[in-house]
Amino acid sequence: MPVIEVVLGDITKQQVDAIVNAANQPLRRGGGVHGAIHRPAGPELAEAGGALAPCQPGDAKATPAFRLDPPVRHVIHTVGPVWKGGGHGEGGMLSSCYQQCLRVADELGVRSIAFPAISTGIYGYPPRDAARIAVATLTATPTRVEMIRLVAFAEPARDLLQAELEAALDPDEARPARLTAWVYGRVQGVGFRYSTRSQAGRLGLAGWAANLDDGSVEVVVEGAEDRCQALLDYLEGGQTPGRVTRVAHRWSRPLGHLTGFTDR
Repeated sequence: MPVIEVVLGDITKQQVDAIVNAANQPLRRGGGVHGAIHRPAGPELAEAGGALAPCQPGDAKATPAFRLDPPVRHVIHTVGPVWKGGGHGEGGMLSSCYQQCLRVADELGVRSIAFPAISTGIYGYPPRDAARIAVATLTATPTRVEMIRLVAFAEPARDLLQAELEAALDPDEARPARLTAWVYGRVQGVGFRYSTRSQAGRLGLAGWAANLDDGSVEVVVEGAEDRCQALLDYLEGGQTPGRVTRVAHRWSRPLGHLTGFTDR
């Protein structure tokens, strides 16, 4: 596995062979990280990107770095998913961005690469979920890259990435988490809430389930992160009574005052 590190700073100033651009499908100049890379790289970057376009979400394509300072020689462009609540394949698509960037890096002979937090800007991906996917994918994907740098533009993003990286390097340490899930479909019956409460109890989680006015059920639990994930897998797997059509979710820090599991 390559060395992976988290830093706070400007991705265009990293001493690496290649930097990753969180791009749009036409590979033209945009805002955010995209604009921050295009400005110092010069207009040639947009011209080269346009010649390769379109780049589909989850894919990656490379251009020269043009006017970026050495040792950066390549810009690898990838298009992340737009966040639509988590039930539209966003996670798999975001993971694919990191995988495809490493594939392209290997084809180019890149030994060091810097990534931004893909899709967490105007595309709206929740930063904590995005950090988890980034670290999990980069630590599990075979590559000849020797050093991967995750570059955060602000301290909160840096802290999330660092926490995920530390957890990946020490998987035996169970971290507390708070999971909020919104379950859609024919799920407002007593049977669904009972099965959710039973499963949460078996996993040692505290929280509640409540019917919402839009026909969904909100499920909130706190406990060890892997056990919260197990409950999410249970809900998404359609093992409950009723008919689940979609599950949206959000991760956050636990508040620490919940006991048991109740209906609301």
